[in-house]
Amino acid sequence: MGDRTNEFVFVGFWKRVLAVAIDGIIFFPLFFPVSRLVGTWAYEYRTVMPTILWFLLNTSFFIVLVVRFGGSPGKLLIGVRIVDAGGRFLSWTRALRREVFPLLLIGLTGILVLWKVVATFPDDLPHTTGLERGELWYSYGQPFAMIYDVLGFAIFADIGIILFNKKKRAIHDFIAGSYVITKDSYIALAEPHSEDDAPESASHGEQPLEPEY
Repeated sequence: MGDRTNEFVFVGFWKRVLAVAIDGIIFFPLFFPVSRLVGTWAYEYRTVMPTILWFLLNTSFFIVLVVRFGGSPGKLLIGVRIVDAGGRFLSWTRALRREVFPLLLIGLTGILVLWKVVATFPDDLPHTTGLERGELWYSYGQPFAMIYDVLGFAIFADIGIILFNKKKRAIHDFIAGSYVITKDSYIALAEPHSEDDAPESASHGEQPLEPEY
């Protein structure tokens, strides 16, 4: 299937921000307790393995959502879909590439900071509260903590570029070859333009176009 981006209705900056906010509301009560437990384990037992496993689980979860359903719950709830240039849901490769900058890159850097901290901070320093861990983060996590902060600011550039291109793409969209479009325009892509073009098995419901592997 060729380039069909001329048929897309692109989703703008603020609607994408709204989708992220909805995801936060949905997942914070579910993920925060586990993240806190994993963090406590890391500092108490000086190991990043539970953090790595939790990070991989989170990343895999969101990649599956993008490949199978076309977006996170926040995007699905407000009628947004993530597709490739042909109007299909992303392949596994494209979905992984889409997560590299905003999630994988910063997540992996965060794990490096934590690894450096738990490997080097003295036993007699307090490390039970968030403030205490933050102090350890910047005192014993260098140079990775500085890199982590720089990448954090880069996220604003990643999403800010949406405001300056007609197809409303973030940097991670350019990396993955993805587009964020309305649900209605996604459904229209799957519908035949005339009865002569309609395949016998065509369905009028929302059926994901198969990702290209």
